[in-house]
Amino acid sequence: MPTPKKIDSVSELKSKFEKAVTVVVADYKGLTVEEITNLRKKFRENGIEYLVAKNTLIRKAIAELEFPNLDEFLKGPTAIAISYGDPVAPVKIATDFIKDLHKDRKFFEIKTSVLEGKVLSLEEVKTLSETPSREELLTRLVSAFNSPIQGFVNVCAGPLKNFVNVINAIKEQKEA
Repeated sequence: MPTPKKIDSVSELKSKFEKAVTVVVADYKGLTVEEITNLRKKFRENGIEYLVAKNTLIRKAIAELEFPNLDEFLKGPTAIAISYGDPVAPVKIATDFIKDLHKDRKFFEIKTSVLEGKVLSLEEVKTLSETPSREELLTRLVSAFNSPIQGFVNVCAGPLKNFVNVINAIKEQKEA
C-alpha cells in the first residue's frame, strides 16, 4: 500500500513531466556534496529543475502519462534535470559539467534525454549539446538581418565620404 508521501511524490513528478520540454536522466553516483551543489546551482541559474528521485516513483509517474518508457535507463542512482523552456540548456549544462569534472574520474554520466516526448540516444544527446543556445541563434539571426543593411549604409555613404575627402584635399592644396 503506497504511503501518502509517495503518492504526493508521484503526482508531483507526473506534473513536472507533463510540463517538461526536455528531461535529462543521469547517473550521479560518486559525486561529492560540493560537486552536486555546484551542478544544482548551474541548473537553477538557467531555470532548470534538478532532482533525485527513486526509480520506482519515476516509473509510476511516467506510466500514467504519454511519456516514453525509460525502464532501461532507470537503474542505479538517478538524477533528473527538467527544463520547461530552453530545450538545449539542461543537456549543455550537464555535458559541460562532465567535461569539467572528468579529468581523471568518471562519475556523473548522462543516461539519456527526452526531448519533446522522444527518447534520444547518447549520440543525439551529444549533438544536442553542441547545438547553439536560443540566445546564440537569435544573435546570429539578428546579425544576419543587420549585415545587408550595414552594407547598404556603407555603399550609400561611400560617395559622400569620397566627396568630403576631395573637398579636404582641395582645401589643403589651397592652404599650401
